[in-house]
Amino acid sequence: MLKEAADHLNIDPDYLMALASHESSWLNDHNFGLNNLFGVTNAGKRNLSYSSLGKSVEYWVKNFGERVRDSKNMEAFIHGLRHNGPNAYNSEDAKYDEKLRNQYKTIIKRKPK
Repeated sequence: MLKEAADHLNIDPDYLMALASHESSWLNDHNFGLNNLFGVTNAGKRNLSYSSLGKSVEYWVKNFGERVRDSKNMEAFIHGLRHNGPNAYNSEDAKYDEKLRNQYKTIIKRKPK
């Protein structure tokens, strides 16, 4: 699902993997039960619930995908999330950019060679 979404947005799927693994805490029990791959909330309040993981990806692409379309590197992806659109993505966490960078590095380290 993430590969298809990334292909549609013309971005590296590892960017979406980093975002999803960070936001859903590697799809922990809470987010798994909600089928909420990206930990999306209702304006910072309760997490949204989806009928499937695929639906959560569709929602994210529809609502946030244009912010990151054609990002050529992780910095552009983060900038798109945080500065494109009417509201900054996760504006509550001052260290959010750093956390996403670190998560991306973790994804790259774990990739099979």
